[in-house]
Amino acid sequence: MINIKDIFSKAINFVKSNKYINKYTIALVIFLIIYIFCSEHSYIKTKKLEQQIEKTDKQIEYYETNIKNNREKQAALESNKQEVEKYAREQLNMKKENEDIYYIEEK
Repeated sequence: MINIKDIFSKAINFVKSNKYINKYTIALVIFLIIYIFCSEHSYIKTKKLEQQIEKTDKQIEYYETNIKNNREKQAALESNKQEVEKYAREQLNMKKENEDIYYIEEK
C-alpha cells in the first residue's frame, strides 16, 4: 500500500539533496503550472479560442460567397423576365392559369 507520508518525505529529501532545486524553483514551477492550465490566458484556452476563430472565419467566407452568388442571381432575375418565369416554374413549382404540370420521377 502506498503511504503518502513516505512519498512526501522522499520528495522533501530529494529537494534538500539537490542544490538546483530550492523554494524559488518550486514556486516558479507551481506558477507555470497554474498559468498554463488554470489562468484566464492559459495555453489551452488560447488554443481553443484560436480554433473557434478559424471555424468562424470559414463560416464568414462561406456566407460571403453565398451572398455574392445570391446577389448575382437576383441581378439576373431583375434584368430578365424570362429568367423570373423559369425560376418560378423550376424552383417554386408555380404555373400559369389553365396549365397542368406533370412531375416525372427518374429512377
